[in-house]
Amino acid sequence: MTKREQVESYILDLMDQVDPTGKNTERYKLLFKGLNGKQFDEFMHHLKQKDTQISVVLPNLSSDITSDSAIAIAKKRKVPVFAKVVFKDQKTGRAYTTKYEHLILTLPVRRLSQYLFHKISLPESDSHVNPVSGQVIPPDKGAALSAIETQMLVSKGLETSIIELVKIRAGDVNAYKAMKYQIEETGEVSLADVPMTGRPRSAITAQMYLHAMGINSNL
Repeated sequence: MTKREQVESYILDLMDQVDPTGKNTERYKLLFKGLNGKQFDEFMHHLKQKDTQISVVLPNLSSDITSDSAIAIAKKRKVPVFAKVVFKDQKTGRAYTTKYEHLILTLPVRRLSQYLFHKISLPESDSHVNPVSGQVIPPDKGAALSAIETQMLVSKGLETSIIELVKIRAGDVNAYKAMKYQIEETGEVSLADVPMTGRPRSAITAQMYLHAMGINSNL
């Protein structure tokens, strides 16, 4: 077995262990099949320089890989994922070490432009409402939720947040009034106590437009 074959076998075996579906194994088989000797050497060079890395592609909310299986594989491959944390007190300068080991991972961070400070605004009221959509409009409009941001919430399973943002705060007038009343009376609100019997006015308006065009819908 050549050195390249040994490397490929190692990576494919690793993919088999990490992803029991075999989809990532097939992905790397196709990758290696399309690389000639020079391209494979360049791929290895980038791995060594940490310009790229061996990655596993999984759909959001996939249950094919569990935390227990990932930790077991890391231990088998002698990859340290737990360590004691040392932190320094800013006032005294003394260093402290945690009693227990903690999970330490290197994770990518993606920051959307919508989260930048120059995108944040604080409206003084919510009295300006579009009668067609039921949504707050400028100058009282404080924020907007893009399709990409909604998909991010879906990928994280934050269904309650989605209901609040795209239903209660996005045109369901009765639910929004009930939420505001709870906040004004008690200082807090729970969506479990907000009636969900209505629909966002924007959905009602869109359905009327479609019906006027002779198009049935289930919005």
